[in-house]
Amino acid sequence: MKNSKKTNPDHSDATERDLDVMQVGRMLQGLN
Repeated sequence: MKNSKKTNPDHSDATERDLDVMQVGRMLQGLN
């Protein structure tokens, strides 16, 4: 997840945090 800064340097920190939250949410949904 933290590799997004290297792969997407244009992303702001806020956008990156939102993407991380979305990814975690998807992982949690997959576990349920």
